[in-house]
Amino acid sequence: MVDSMKDRTDTSQLGSQLGVTSAAQASSDIGFCVEDFFRLVEQRLATIDARLSQIEWPNGPRIGAPVQPAPADLPVTVVELLADVRDTVARIEQDESQRYAALQANALAFTERLAALGGGNRDALARLEGGAERRFEALMAAQADALNALGPMGSGGRAALAVGRTITLDFRAETRALEPALAILAERASEEIVVLNAASELDGLARRSPSLRGNDWSGYIRLSELRFVRAAALLERRLPPGGRVLEFGSYFGGLSLMLARAGREVTAVDAYGEYSPALDRHVALMRAEGIDVVDFDRIGYDLAGLEPASFDAVCCMSVIEHVPHTPRLLLEAIDRVLKPGGTLVLDTPNLAYEYKRWDLASGRTVFAPLAEQYETDVPFAGHHREYTPGEVRWMMERIGYEAIELDTFCYSIYGMTTLTGEHAVRFEAMAADPDRRELIITAARKPAG
Repeated sequence: MVDSMKDRTDTSQLGSQLGVTSAAQASSDIGFCVEDFFRLVEQRLATIDARLSQIEWPNGPRIGAPVQPAPADLPVTVVELLADVRDTVARIEQDESQRYAALQANALAFTERLAALGGGNRDALARLEGGAERRFEALMAAQADALNALGPMGSGGRAALAVGRTITLDFRAETRALEPALAILAERASEEIVVLNAASELDGLARRSPSLRGNDWSGYIRLSELRFVRAAALLERRLPPGGRVLEFGSYFGGLSLMLARAGREVTAVDAYGEYSPALDRHVALMRAEGIDVVDFDRIGYDLAGLEPASFDAVCCMSVIEHVPHTPRLLLEAIDRVLKPGGTLVLDTPNLAYEYKRWDLASGRTVFAPLAEQYETDVPFAGHHREYTPGEVRWMMERIGYEAIELDTFCYSIYGMTTLTGEHAVRFEAMAADPDRRELIITAARKPAG
């Protein structure tokens, strides 16, 4: 309103805006030139602008010092004119106050609706056809504006609050909170493996799984502490000290090293002959720690080369998603070598992971890019099928296991130590809804009878 008034150059229009019939009338009544009159009005308008610019968000409008009273020696018409200006200022202030109150009410209603909807609003957006991610970003931008305009908030949705704040992540603080002694073992093992990786040529690992090409192995190894501490903690709760543990798919050997140093008798099995020379140093380290390292070429993927019922526990970490056709054969092989009353610990990516939902909603695949898989050597060793938490539980029940524990958690997002905006919203959504988290981990007991 003020800017539009200042932009006017027609003196009669400007005088009319301020309640004066015409500039000529004002000039003749008060005895000074039109230029001086409009200079005074411009000064008054500048005062209005300065005062309006002092409105502060989100704590409510704060107007500056009141307009000074008109000097006593000014003719009556000018006093009336300035009174009109003051009235204009008051109307502007009232309008701005009402606009702020309306914005505050709208923003509060928005955050309350978002809190009530929980994850439902994200699911609804995910079902929209193309452009869902852009619409989500627009929603977050609008929500951030609303939160910025809002004063101190009462109860609000966690996802809504995340837009206006920064979330700091520390994966090692998370592992220490889970189990401090095991976290120390995990950190030691991962740092040793990172050193070995630096001295090894790991490109061969991508030969049958091309999405691994250029992978950040150091980040993967360190963040996997969040996985391995959980797995080892499950064994601590379920097994007496010692005991024989088979790690099916031991890869870099981080979990096997942890378990051996925690006093377990460990057998580590993987396709180390095929991986050679990439993981030769890792195999040497495991053997130096007393781990029995076995190759699938010798015992078979069905574990036929191992004695039946010979292990107190089997850990199968991020393996089942790589199995083609059916997971039944893998689970039957594990069941054969597991003692009655023994424990199976298994983790696998969650197909219903928050970020995968958005990839699918945006038309992107959640699997390896086709252009990479198309050129891979056979057999393809990437992810053939991923599972939901309900499906993992179903598999444990289907093989007749009992005392099933199942949990979900995130680990790769901890590679970002600071989350804002979209990532903060998604992190809060996963905190509120376990089915949206990245990984599934389960422990189940083979019946004793």
